Amino acid sequence: MGIIDGFSALFGSWQPVFFAILGTLIGLIGGAIPGLSSGAMIAILIPVTYYLDPLAALALIYTVSKSSDFGGSIPAILFNTPGTPQASATQIEGFPLCKQGKQGKALRMAVIASAQGDLFSELLLIFGAAILAVYAASLGPPEFVAIYFCAFVIIGGLLGKSVITGFLGLFAGGGEMTL
Repeated sequence: MGIIDGFSALFGSWQPVFFAILGTLIGLIGGAIPGLSSGAMIAILIPVTYYLDPLAALALIYTVSKSSDFGGSIPAILFNTPGTPQASATQIEGFPLCKQGKQGKALRMAVIASAQGDLFSELLLIFGAAILAVYAASLGPPEFVAIYFCAFVIIGGLLGKSVITGFLGLFAGGGEMTL
């Protein structure tokens, strides 16, 4: 199935398009609510997807995830409170622009930056995933040990003052890492 077949399947029926638009609206509203992340919204919507066509369900979940990332920048710019963790850096420059009366400009820039970042990451995924999959299939046990070793070295560098409690938290699945 090529990319043309995929687009014809997506736009050949009203359901995927409708649920993509609905997912965008849900994601924008949910992302604008501080504390409600895209993962939480997806978890809430998973039971709904059981009753949908698979393509419509994927369109709903995908657009909720993508639009909530931008939705979190709305309260970050207007109220200095990020709606999602991804928008925490947006409040650094967005809220001062809002205090200057340039909230429209800040929101437009957030939309542009979000769209450019999503486009770049999607193109990287589309064209780079096959290359990475071929390389990952050739990895053996020595390479996995090296990857794990590098991960532990990086995590060890990020641990706080108590290395023992940091590693206990790491192995327990959580832990407190401070920069």
